[in-house]
Amino acid sequence: MSPQVRVATMVDWAFAPQWLPFDQACFLSGYDPFTMTEIIEEGGVDLDDAERIERGSLWDFWEAERLVLHWDD
Repeated sequence: MSPQVRVATMVDWAFAPQWLPFDQACFLSGYDPFTMTEIIEEGGVDLDDAERIERGSLWDFWEAERLVLHWDD
């Protein structure tokens, strides 16, 4: 039996802390670590001094990406 992959829900987003550790940001967004690193390096999300990712900026990036990907739908 293969392990089940858990997908983030809106409840996960709602109860996530304001500043997310890298792994939690990957889980919530569904981005793999390589992609998340690229997003950070390009300034797609806000970081604090401890390099945690601001939840709201991650949501904004994720939402904007979905809008562009489904522009013609």
